[in-house]
Amino acid sequence: MAKQNIYDNETFFEGYRKIRENEVNANKLFEIPALLSLMPDLRGRKVLDLGCGFGEHCKYFMEAGADHVTGIDISEKMLAVAKESVYGL
Repeated sequence: MAKQNIYDNETFFEGYRKIRENEVNANKLFEIPALLSLMPDLRGRKVLDLGCGFGEHCKYFMEAGADHVTGIDISEKMLAVAKESVYGL
């Protein structure tokens, strides 16, 4: 089965990035608060973020005290943004 990754399509990725950069979007208003409300205490834990996207959750998990955070994503473009925003690379 061939893998499909629309996020590495330049046109799609730039459109998606513009949506996510908007301060008022569904991710910030609904998805992130719902996810974080379900999270246990992360201090001392190891966290695997599947489909980490821009790495925002990875950054939160580290700030919440996780001992180790691994983010993976099929999109090279997403991983590049995550590395830059989370680690300054």
